[in-house]
Amino acid sequence: MEFLFPAKGMTCSFLYTCRIHYKAWIMRLTCLLLAIGCTGLQLLMAHPGHSQDLTEVRVTLELKNEPLKMAFARIERQTDFRFAYNRGQIDRYKSITLARASYPLQKALELLLANTRLSFKQVSNKIIVFQADDTAANHANSELAAALVVMADGTIKGKITNDKGEPVVGASVLLVGVDKGTAAGLGGEFAIVGVKPGKYKLQVSAIGFQNIVRDITVADGQALELNFQLKAGGNAMDEVVVTGYSRQSKRDVTGAVSTISADVVNQSPVTDVGSILQGRVAGVSVDNQGGPGATAVVRIRGFGTNGNNDPLYVVDGVQMRGGNNLINPNDIESITILKDPSITSLYGAEGGNGVIVITTKTGKIGTPKLEYTSYASWEKPIKYPGMLNPQQYADAYWGYLKNSGLAQSSPWYGSGASPVLPDYIIARQSGGQLIVPAGDPAADPSL
Repeated sequence: MEFLFPAKGMTCSFLYTCRIHYKAWIMRLTCLLLAIGCTGLQLLMAHPGHSQDLTEVRVTLELKNEPLKMAFARIERQTDFRFAYNRGQIDRYKSITLARASYPLQKALELLLANTRLSFKQVSNKIIVFQADDTAANHANSELAAALVVMADGTIKGKITNDKGEPVVGASVLLVGVDKGTAAGLGGEFAIVGVKPGKYKLQVSAIGFQNIVRDITVADGQALELNFQLKAGGNAMDEVVVTGYSRQSKRDVTGAVSTISADVVNQSPVTDVGSILQGRVAGVSVDNQGGPGATAVVRIRGFGTNGNNDPLYVVDGVQMRGGNNLINPNDIESITILKDPSITSLYGAEGGNGVIVITTKTGKIGTPKLEYTSYASWEKPIKYPGMLNPQQYADAYWGYLKNSGLAQSSPWYGSGASPVLPDYIIARQSGGQLIVPAGDPAADPSL
């Protein structure tokens, strides 16, 4: 924009003044932003100061005859505080009871340590628990420095490579039984933080590689470094499946085919083929009838209302119906389930309900090997029913006669206000039972 004035030279002067004016505003704005930034930086870099006071933190606790260290662990899960103590002193107190409520942390610790010889002290975000003996007061500092154990979380880190030393990107690292895991990065590195001290099983797996499971122990505050080298293998596409009367690689089969290997069969303590399939093959329904000697009902291609829905069993190339219970599971080498119509076309209408191809074990080169497998089980009733003794049964029968308005009389219990138990009841071939008292020759042949 340009302004023209009658006086000579006024245009340039005005523009020059505007530039100075805008520069002043820009300088002021820059100074303001710089001041705000410095203030924020001072707040971020400020000294952390005092940690949170124990009276300001609340925890919810309930203990019923539980160890004292269990209470400390629950407090650590609910707060940012960590406990430091001598294990020998804490393990003495294994029966602590505290009613369920929300307590200030200061109050909760006082109640937990009320009937003990322990005391506590807050140091930053640590709570130091020590034995408050008058004789040991002079040695408190040395005892805390030498014997206290700080329960700090550990870290597991390392690198995953293949047999060529190349990083395995995306490999899964999992602590078995614990909800903690991670995946390897672009360089194969991994790290699992916040691991509680203890013993774990670490599993490393990746597609196209064999799994590795290693037992590890994480100490207090330890940074455990582990490196893994995965071996190629475990590729399901190289698995051999039986289709019809031939064997093919699974990568060459385009239909719906599932395979159960010999290892899975050997680990199944069952007596029929249907129980081996249960829960292991997608799309296959197995229903155990539950009766003694009853076989499982196997359905591969759904249920129909007409005709037989059982699949066709092919054992070493021999077709049979009802083969679910005709072969010993210990003789099975592998099981292949053919679910796709294109795969079962070789068998025609017989394979309309699906086909289960069973390959049995054959002789192998090598020294003879004897295997013995046994399974044992027992059953125990949870609760036995209460049984009546003879007198209780007689009283119940007498009450039945009375409530029914019948005469309280019986050839076994006599006639009277209360039943009288006979000494002996002897079965005869004719004429019913004989009621005799003690000492009668009919009851004692020696008389």
